[in-house]
Amino acid sequence: MTSAQTTHAHAHACELASATFGVVSRGQLRQLGITRHQIRTHVVAGRFRVLGTQAVHVLAAGWWGERSPIVAAVLNAGNSAWADGGSALMLAGLRGWRHGRAVIVQRRPSSAWWRNDEWRGPRR
Repeated sequence: MTSAQTTHAHAHACELASATFGVVSRGQLRQLGITRHQIRTHVVAGRFRVLGTQAVHVLAAGWWGERSPIVAAVLNAGNSAWADGGSALMLAGLRGWRHGRAVIVQRRPSSAWWRNDEWRGPRR
């Protein structure tokens, strides 16, 4: 990537992160053309900060108090995760209320399984 392409990709990352409380996933950055090596370069340069295994804080997009950590927690929990309860309300814009910790819900795969069209019950 040329420096102009890097600057363009970083601008898109800032735009995307502004819409998601300053935090984006590695997958979203990959879709913008930013590789894991370039993420590391942005971290060393002080433009990005890694928050766990999947979440990346784009520093130019700002930090949104209690909202940014909730988004980071959801991204790190995986594709089937979402914010629930008070955490979801905070992301939706609830003000004047504080809660102790983020509530993240993740759908678990079914514990029941089938074999040759025969019900086997829960796996143990």
